[in-house]
Amino acid sequence: MDPAELDLFVSQLQIETNPNSYAFTIGGHGFPLEWGTATLLSRYPCKSPVGDFLVAAVWQVDESHLGVTLYTDWN
Repeated sequence: MDPAELDLFVSQLQIETNPNSYAFTIGGHGFPLEWGTATLLSRYPCKSPVGDFLVAAVWQVDESHLGVTLYTDWN
């Protein structure tokens, strides 16, 4: 993702202002992605329209690219 698109992406999330204890913790030591190792920039605990939780994480891939991972559970 182009970093200029981040605000538009985040504006579409239903971010929890008081997340429950299920809020997912993601290590900040980097995340192995198929394009290399990225650094965690931010994490957004969100309301999930179909599951128990949704966490969107934004990663710095390189100077001009961001990556987004989505963690969810719908049991």
